Amino acid sequence: MSHAVLVYDGDCGMCEKCAGWLRSHMPHVQVVSHHAYGVKDLSAVLLVEGDIHYEGASAIARMLTTSTLLRYRFLGRVMSLVGIRSIAQVVYSMVARNRSRISRMLGLTACAVDGQRTS
Repeated sequence: MSHAVLVYDGDCGMCEKCAGWLRSHMPHVQVVSHHAYGVKDLSAVLLVEGDIHYEGASAIARMLTTSTLLRYRFLGRVMSLVGIRSIAQVVYSMVARNRSRISRMLGLTACAVDGQRTS
């Protein structure tokens, strides 16, 4: 992965925490908030590799497959398998819908998400 950018919801405490983890464990990926990337509204985490865009669980799986660590590459490949990919997207969607609640449970800043946004 030559120049990849992972764009996350900068208004979400859980997303900020995950972004910090990704910065320390995936240094080959530029991890930026949607504010810094210049996106007004983000419906799902976005991985940008040149002209190719991945969203949601697909973005996470693709990013993991590029890791220098075998365990993350393996996890990314498993998430990309046909049967698992659908399950990963369902789990991603459930976490995304509940990220404000999860942030509060973890004592993090709750998302500035209104009822219309689902990620």
